[in-house]
Amino acid sequence: MTRHRTTTIAIAVSLTMLALAGCTPPAPEPTQSSTPTPTATPTPSADAPPKQEPVETPADMAAAIAGASTAYTGFLAASLDLKKNPSLGADYLAGYVLEGSTAWTVAVDTIRLNQENGITVSGGPFEWALNETMSYTAPSKNPSTGEEIENGSAVLFGCVDNTAVDITGAELPKGSFPVQVQLVFIPDEAAWIVQSEEYMTGEGAPLC
Repeated sequence: MTRHRTTTIAIAVSLTMLALAGCTPPAPEPTQSSTPTPTATPTPSADAPPKQEPVETPADMAAAIAGASTAYTGFLAASLDLKKNPSLGADYLAGYVLEGSTAWTVAVDTIRLNQENGITVSGGPFEWALNETMSYTAPSKNPSTGEEIENGSAVLFGCVDNTAVDITGAELPKGSFPVQVQLVFIPDEAAWIVQSEEYMTGEGAPLC
């Protein structure tokens, strides 16, 4: 496949808490009741890393591209959260990125550089438009068993629009930009994981 000149830019926070509890009033005399006593419902912490909904091993290329695209949309939201609130730490992306991957390294470096240079991020979201025609899949191997997964690796092409994202402390262009993203399906996680994200320029980039 044609190699592309790529330019990596980065962009990335948290919200919500809730708890429910219930009880039934005491009866005059101890009796058995068929009505169960309501119990407290645990809810995720506001700082808890987001998790993907489990998905099945892709049956064909179309299913793989669709599943990978959904995962990348979630990754964009989580990475924006992280850029807004760097104190969450890179572990906040654990549901979407493997530690040590290119995408992980970029996230860690971006947090550090933003803090060092006083760059803050607000607004959002990022908008993702998949170019299904350019996107494709390839075989991968289950890291646990070594078994081949026919459409276990997905290379997505599309456009990320940062118009709604506000950055203070740095001058970055606004608009829709061509992106190439590589994801791999991890059966043990029942999820698509982002390995790399590259903003493209020049020949071979999708039109945005």
